[in-house]
Amino acid sequence: MDKFKDKIFKDDLSADKRFFGAERHADIINEFFTDEFANQVRNCYYKTSKFHGFTLAARIDAVKDNLGSGGGWHRDTVFGTQLKAILYLTDVKETNGPFQYLESSHNKSSKLEAIKKCGLKFNQNRLDETIVDKLINENSYKLVNFTAKKGTLLIVDTTGIHRGKPITEDCRYALTNYWYANPIPPHVEKLIVK
Repeated sequence: MDKFKDKIFKDDLSADKRFFGAERHADIINEFFTDEFANQVRNCYYKTSKFHGFTLAARIDAVKDNLGSGGGWHRDTVFGTQLKAILYLTDVKETNGPFQYLESSHNKSSKLEAIKKCGLKFNQNRLDETIVDKLINENSYKLVNFTAKKGTLLIVDTTGIHRGKPITEDCRYALTNYWYANPIPPHVEKLIVK
């Protein structure tokens, strides 16, 4: 994979490193992308077997002031559905970036409540700590931390509010299948290594 070194996306701190379209370049990663169980869950959730997608191979390192995987609290989209399958390739504990999710924040009523009570814009994807704290403390959203052993598979609707917790020790490796019912958005498509 050294020939793709210049194709790896890095955040401003070089903490979050991402290789988009990894299933195209490694058979073992393609096995995860084509996994029958995960794809059956996806098909049931979307109510179709027609989809667009790719696998992201990612490493995040403990770099001072990192925002965690995904660049902090966000929803992938406010509209429709966005399902992902995340496979931990390392043990994930509180200090090395567990996936965090505000339970039930993918519901339409939750999206409207965040607009009404927190002053979010209708299509706002990025959220700061103040808004997330308000949703947890004033609106009773439960924050779930997904610490788990390597080999754990998470399947999540990422229209809900989530992030990879900022990492303070070691590193975290993960594969993530991105699935879209519609074509992959152009700003994401251009990152996929062909």
